[in-house]
Amino acid sequence: MFVPPFTTASHASTPILGDFLNDADGGDIITIMAAQLSERTGEEFGTDVRVFAYSQTTSENAQTLQCEILSIQSDEITVKIHDSIIDGAIFALWVRNEFGNSAPIFINVPELWWIGLDVGKIGDTISAFGRNLSYLKGTTTSTILYCATEN
Repeated sequence: MFVPPFTTASHASTPILGDFLNDADGGDIITIMAAQLSERTGEEFGTDVRVFAYSQTTSENAQTLQCEILSIQSDEITVKIHDSIIDGAIFALWVRNEFGNSAPIFINVPELWWIGLDVGKIGDTISAFGRNLSYLKGTTTSTILYCATEN
């Protein structure tokens, strides 16, 4: 079961995460648009901020890892994803300041952009285009659940 070990706080000054690139592996560097990263000012700005990643691909290998903050500004944070994150795995990432945790963002989530056939039946071969559609970026095929319609 995928159960990240955190709760989001309801304090008005917890971090808020915005836009980010939905494709990263261990060791990669990403920038996340954000707000309310730190209430501290001057040279103390950001000293209360930590970034964590949670990854799990089996029931036995859950891990929570602290990521390295490379830069922090009032509206964005750049972090190096911990090297132990498994390449291609979906993982949660959140920011913590002195008031609590942000809501998590999820990296490497499958994105289905286009699918064809418009009509199909069990056993048909179809084409699907998107990002992060295979397991750990290691296959060229994926399983798609085809749902019956009323028509």
